[in-house]
Amino acid sequence: MLSSLRVTSRRLVQSTSRHNHFTRLISISCINLAKEKAPKQEYLSDSRFQELLEKMEKPLLKEEAVQNDSLATLLDSINALKPTNSILNENDYNNLIKRLEKSHTVRQLGDYLLYQGYKRNGLKSQLIQRILNNIWNVKSEAQTREEERVRLRNLVIQHFPTSKQELFFIINDNAENIKEIESRNQVNVTVDIENNTYSIEGHALSVNKAKNDITSYLKITEEVLEIPKEDIKVNMDMFHQQIRNELPDISIISNSFISLSGNTFTLSARTPECIEKAKRLVSVLLTELELTEKKSVDKSDHTVIQASGTNDHTYDLLPIHDSESMPVFHRRTGWSRINFSQDKIAEEDEKLLSVHDQQLKTYDDIKHMLLNSFDSNQLSNISLEARFGYVLFNNDKPNKSFNILPALDTNIDIKTIDHLLKKKTLFFNGMPPRNMTSPMLPLIVDGDFKERTINVEYINKSLLVNLGRHVDDNKGNQLNRLNMEFLVKEQGDMILGSITGEKKRSAVDIIGLAGHVDARIIAKEIVEYSVNDLPAEMNEFIKQFQLLAYSELNAPNQFKDRMSLMDVTFKSKKRYIYENNLISLDHIVQQDQQSKRTELIVNSVESDTLNTMNGFSRWDSFIHLLSKIAHRWDYSTV
Repeated sequence: MLSSLRVTSRRLVQSTSRHNHFTRLISISCINLAKEKAPKQEYLSDSRFQELLEKMEKPLLKEEAVQNDSLATLLDSINALKPTNSILNENDYNNLIKRLEKSHTVRQLGDYLLYQGYKRNGLKSQLIQRILNNIWNVKSEAQTREEERVRLRNLVIQHFPTSKQELFFIINDNAENIKEIESRNQVNVTVDIENNTYSIEGHALSVNKAKNDITSYLKITEEVLEIPKEDIKVNMDMFHQQIRNELPDISIISNSFISLSGNTFTLSARTPECIEKAKRLVSVLLTELELTEKKSVDKSDHTVIQASGTNDHTYDLLPIHDSESMPVFHRRTGWSRINFSQDKIAEEDEKLLSVHDQQLKTYDDIKHMLLNSFDSNQLSNISLEARFGYVLFNNDKPNKSFNILPALDTNIDIKTIDHLLKKKTLFFNGMPPRNMTSPMLPLIVDGDFKERTINVEYINKSLLVNLGRHVDDNKGNQLNRLNMEFLVKEQGDMILGSITGEKKRSAVDIIGLAGHVDARIIAKEIVEYSVNDLPAEMNEFIKQFQLLAYSELNAPNQFKDRMSLMDVTFKSKKRYIYENNLISLDHIVQQDQQSKRTELIVNSVESDTLNTMNGFSRWDSFIHLLSKIAHRWDYSTV
């Protein structure tokens, strides 16, 4: 920068001197003209003066251009000798010095240094070394070894004992915080996980500063949580095996170190917020894995299966796994789904068989299954929703290799399926075939058929495993779930779109609908809130949400001490209207569960207002669309 300032100032002086020189010449010329033609004095206009100035300046401008071209040529000729590698062996390094000595004079090398902002005085060999070491940063192997020897002579290495908790925070987030400490103090930090130590290498003063920085960074808070042994419904070996498989993922998500000993969890974190997040995730994990008396919050109430008219049909189990689409809590578990080898079933031949009592059912029977969970005077507040995918069964066979895809089970009957349903299951939302929505017209919202939303779900703590906290049973008029939907605009602004409370739900799974896909029908008793007339405490709660990145939302861990955050889901969706049904094709990203997938959801709505209330009044249209979608769920036609 200094060199550019010098060149600029030098040009300014030259330009100013030229201008003064031209002015004097024109003044002299005018005086001479005045003497020769005194009677007829001529006053030069501004345009005439500028014309004469440019005419007299042309030779000097050409001279300056030649000088600039010469400098550019000199710079290019010297830079052409710069090697691509910064460290050269002795032979190449000496040859480079000789080439610079023979190809350029002392004055040329000095001009090059001056242009780069360095002094130009000294012997030719000194100028060359200045170019190589200071400007090009090129050194010989011998120079590098000598510098390293001098550096090592002044270095110290200190080893420090640590714990597994501290090592977790040192290497967490790709050790970004430790890398910053290394860079700030010019030291190297090495971690020895096997021996629970770390070492710092650098100058003595820098090592001490780095050690102090690491100590300040590793200020850890601990909390111990105990689960009553009588609440654990599996043996302790099974409990430890399943929990320990999931603890590394929860620790990373919550930025906490979580350990398990007996029936006691120890949570370690650098902030109280991380401790609370870890407690929440452990509670959700224990509930979802169904290791206690609490059942999974997404467990269905009834299951029916596509039947061929009798209950003696046999089925096959097909292993399935998708580490990207599955929630993080279920990725380390083996899963299987029922594979239908029977021919495609025509719509008029569809028959359903209850897995529990092996009785044939109709779609109206499914309707009554759902209705039995609600009071008759609340029917106007019930919504209907359907999802498509697969009912997955836990592969509970002993498997010493921990292979998540064990051998197939063939020829299982309806009783075996009933037995499997009493264990851990999962409804896995599947990606629909590409041509599923091709005949449908998309719903246009604000001039666009795509919409981006953020859905935040809270669940009543009474539905989760209690981790040493007093939680009141969900009695009276309390909500079981609370769902908030935020709309994300093009500029990245996040505005509240809707808030829906859920008091009760009932779910029925249909396995092998049309012989293609499984479906889940969910009836919900809901409470809709007006976003323009919210209670003061809810308005204050909404203000705590902060969008930190494209797929990262900072949300409170709980609401009113009764509801716990379940997850945050980012959705990019297209919606379609079909009769009295809203079809939503959603590409979702779950923040805590760290899953990505595309899923198809159907809601029964009033076609004019898109209101979801009183869903059972539109049951025939709703169930007809589900059957229609199931018959189109065929990947072989894609």
